Order: sequence, then C-alpha cells, then structure tokens
Amino acid sequence: IYSGQLDEMRKATVASTKATQLASDAIEYSDSHFDRAQQQTITQTVATIKAANAAKSAADTARDALVVGNRPWIKVSPAISSPLTFNVLRQGGQGGPMAIMTIQNQMENVGQSVALNVIVYEEIIPIALGIGPALSRRQERCAAYRHSQQTMSGSIRFPHDPFTEGQIVGTSMMDIHKVIDEAQKNTVSRSTIGEKVGFVLVGCVSYRSSFEPENAPRHQTAFFYYLGIPTGDGGWYSYVEPTGVANQLRLIETPLYSSAD
Repeated sequence: IYSGQLDEMRKATVASTKATQLASDAIEYSDSHFDRAQQQTITQTVATIKAANAAKSAADTARDALVVGNRPWIKVSPAISSPLTFNVLRQGGQGGPMAIMTIQNQMENVGQSVALNVIVYEEIIPIALGIGPALSRRQERCAAYRHSQQTMSGSIRFPHDPFTEGQIVGTSMMDIHKVIDEAQKNTVSRSTIGEKVGFVLVGCVSYRSSFEPENAPRHQTAFFYYLGIPTGDGGWYSYVEPTGVANQLRLIETPLYSSAD
C-alpha cells in the first residue's frame, strides 16, 4: 500500500515539477517578449525624437536664413555740422557749463524690409588715459536700448530711403576737468599732453524688424569715432585745450570698435 502511495506521490511531484517548469518557461518567454517589445518601443521613441529635433533644426535654419535675407539693416555715417564748443551755459544756467557739438547722422535702411522703433543713441566722452571707459559706457547704454520693451518709441524707416537725423551731443566741463586731473597723476601723460584732453564719439542705432516678436532683442549698428586733427601725413592728433571752439576736429572712424548685428 505504502509503495503504491509513494509511487503516486512521486508521480504527483514530477507532474508538479513539470508544471512549475512550464510556468517558469512561460514567464521567461513572456518577460523576454515584453523586454523585446519594450526595447523596440524605446528605439522607436528615440528615433522619433531624433527626427523631430532634426526637423526643428532644419526649420530653425530656414527661418534664420529667411530673417537674415529679408530683415532690415541700418547703416549710419555721423558728420559734424557744428564744431565742439567749450564752456557753453545750459539753458536756464542749471548744472554748470558744457562742451557741445551738433552731429548729423546720415542713415539708410539697406535691408529688404521695414525697420521699426529706430532710435539713435550717441554721446561724446572725454579721454586721456585710454578708451576703456568710453567703450564701457557705450556697452552699458546700448545694452539698455537693445533690451528695451518700448514699442511706441523711435521712428519707422523703409528700405533704401536715406534719411538724416541731427543731434546735439555734449559733456560737462566738470567731467572734462576730472579726466585732465586724473591724467595729471600719470607722469607720461602729464609730460605728453599737459592740460589737453581728447574726445571720442560713441553710439549705436537700435531697431527691430516687423516680423520678429516685439520682445526680441533689438538689432544694432554700433559706431566709434575719435575726434582728431588731421596732421597732413595721413595721421591725426586728438588732444586739444578745452577752451573756445575746436573747429579743427574731425571724426576719425575706427572700424575695430564698430559692429552691426
């Protein structure tokens, strides 16, 4: 009896083991099949993302090419219309005397579409020991205009329609003498330029295109000119005494510090 029961138990155990193995094999097969399906899904997803990124990059490139080929570009050529004059009293006599001059900015939109919110910033800055402070001042002011959110300021300029805008620019006599006093602390400049001072004209034209967002950074044409006295040999001298009228000064363009974007 017990032998028969043991045989039956062994048979049941073998059957149970086979059933367990079959179940395990089925699970492994199912897991393997699931893993392959999941991997295929991941691969397809990655490929889809890559294709979408490539399409976006192509669209961005096409858009950028369209913008560059059709956007406005404004060029500017400043000219002196009245010479630098020192010790000019401000209207009302407030704030102390100034050194002032009048600039005529000859400009043209040489691009292919209308330019909006066209604004010109420029000023003359006294120098003696280098142009670093003048470049920093221009960078600060032009950055403010580049990121301006004002859409009701400036003018509208159509393509290939030259125009001229005049501006009076100036600096205080106090600032001029501060530069001279600082230069006097330097032995070399004291012996070279004495009580004289130089000037630069810095500025930029800011504008935007009609097909770019209103909050997009403005395009700019930045310029930098020395005020110098031609020496007749192709050179020039930039230092003058800050008195009377400096009617020999001319604008000396410096492309190294000019840009357009």
